[in-house]
Amino acid sequence: MLAAIIEKVGAYRINYDDPAFASLAEAIVYQQLHGKAAATIFKRVTDLAGLPLRPEGILKLTETQLRQAGLSKQKLSYLRDLAEKTRSGEVRFDCFGEMSDEEVIEQLTR
Repeated sequence: MLAAIIEKVGAYRINYDDPAFASLAEAIVYQQLHGKAAATIFKRVTDLAGLPLRPEGILKLTETQLRQAGLSKQKLSYLRDLAEKTRSGEVRFDCFGEMSDEEVIEQLTR
């Protein structure tokens, strides 16, 4: 049955998005949460910060606003840190494609 589906629609290909601030911010929000709860919290954050999600949108929000959206103190500190480092140029998503996995991990875990 699977072979017939593959024959009809073609082989499955993983579609990787370019690494971007919004993708990593979403991953932070979703970490260790049930999908539906994480989606609700992420939507609240983007409703407040705006779409597309950018560092400036996160940084304009107060800790109270982010907590009321459903973020834990730890996650909001991660998001703010990522936003600050992205805005300052310390984290440069446009360079990740040319870096090794180890270099990307090192940059993101500073």
